[in-house]
Amino acid sequence: MRYYIAYLDEFGHDGPFISRVDTRYSTSPVFGLGGFIIPADQARYFSTSFFKLKCRLFEKEISYSSHPAARWEKKGSDFFKASKIENVREIRNSFNRMINAIYNKHNGYIFYVGSEKKGEPSSHNSVKLYQSTLREAIKRIDTFCEAQDAQFMLCLDYHSNRKEMVKTSAIEMFGSKRKSLVEPLFHAESDLYQTLQFADWVSAVVGKIYSYNARPHEYSENKPFKDYFGVRLRQASLKSGVRMQKIQNTAMAQAIASAHQKS
Repeated sequence: MRYYIAYLDEFGHDGPFISRVDTRYSTSPVFGLGGFIIPADQARYFSTSFFKLKCRLFEKEISYSSHPAARWEKKGSDFFKASKIENVREIRNSFNRMINAIYNKHNGYIFYVGSEKKGEPSSHNSVKLYQSTLREAIKRIDTFCEAQDAQFMLCLDYHSNRKEMVKTSAIEMFGSKRKSLVEPLFHAESDLYQTLQFADWVSAVVGKIYSYNARPHEYSENKPFKDYFGVRLRQASLKSGVRMQKIQNTAMAQAIASAHQKS
């Protein structure tokens, strides 16, 4: 039997959103979990490849750090800037090489699931949004693994509401009779896991692509992420997607945002 490990991190933000220029609710129009799923016997090899890439790309920054290279982390939000993506080919090539390595070399997949946020802030529930997204992620990976006669473990970057999320995964595992999840999810500190660091990179790019898809006028600087990585991410992905609002609902959301700005 084959065993997979899914490494996931958050993209976007789980808080309420009205518009990018709103004084209170301007975090992100989307929220989800993204990263990759890889056969357990390939995780060490991929981790080593990513570590070597990281040491080469950020040799100078690492040399100035008080942390050893194995604990040094470059967050996706700091690495993936629109100006860098367009002007620094090495960034684009490095990220694409890692995607290709997961899919073509290690028999794994990019994975992401999420939704565009909707509704008034007063009715928004961040915990429920996270829980429903987590349950959907487990369901999709479980469906894949069951068809492959495989099992999987789920590893997420550390979350402040850890106990509630572990409980949610346990309920989904047993209450919904998911057959392939070996244990409820476990959380880990990303600075200690090269795999989670790459999951953070994937999430950063996916978040930028779908914030642009949701609000292209407000997030126009993120279009290069869609242009450079959108097709390749989809081609390498497994049962992935972000549920978007209908066009008329997006237009309504923009009208609400405008009204809030005038009030």
